[in-house]
Amino acid sequence: MWTTTTYTTWVRVMPELSPRETILSFYSSEAATEGEVDEATKAYVQALDAALPERIDLIGEEFVGPAHESDRPWQGEPLDLIRQAVESVDLGSMCEPITQRHRG
Repeated sequence: MWTTTTYTTWVRVMPELSPRETILSFYSSEAATEGEVDEATKAYVQALDAALPERIDLIGEEFVGPAHESDRPWQGEPLDLIRQAVESVDLGSMCEPITQRHRG
């Protein structure tokens, strides 16, 4: 087991306060249902978790991972890797099928 640390928070990576707020911002020009927002938020967090390097996790609004470099199975600065992972998730492609399911 390794000691963890907080690398950064959501608001330092994205302009919104949380992943849910990012989804709400994405849908801002539409009247999204609560079900759409909930499903999209869950899908977004799952996509982010899959995109993040091994041992970096999004917990609430914090990105946490190993405190010591020797426990990190990746090279590079954690904040740079986190930003790359967040930028790699295509919200439009992810939300479109959710919107279609909810709006028929």
